[in-house]
Amino acid sequence: MVGNPEQIRAVAARLRHEADQLRSVSVRVGATRGIAWRSAAANAFRERVAEAVHGERRVAQLLEDAAAAVERHAAAVERVLDELARLAQEAAGRLGH
Repeated sequence: MVGNPEQIRAVAARLRHEADQLRSVSVRVGATRGIAWRSAAANAFRERVAEAVHGERRVAQLLEDAAAAVERHAAAVERVLDELARLAQEAAGRLGH
């Protein structure tokens, strides 16, 4: 994977997929805040759910950020590989003369 831009991009895609999955879980967890019961326990439950949803959304954003960084890395590797190929072709042309 180290030098293969497509494999690197596949890692970014997996990170984005995980972020999407986590957002989906966050929506389902967040829906439990609408419970009808009223009590101190219910209020504490709602607070914990809100904290969990906030944490899940934060982690999802961190996964998105990581995916973007991995994409940038893939692009940089691709540029380097393209430049190496260009230089190799140029050197081969010079040796052929």
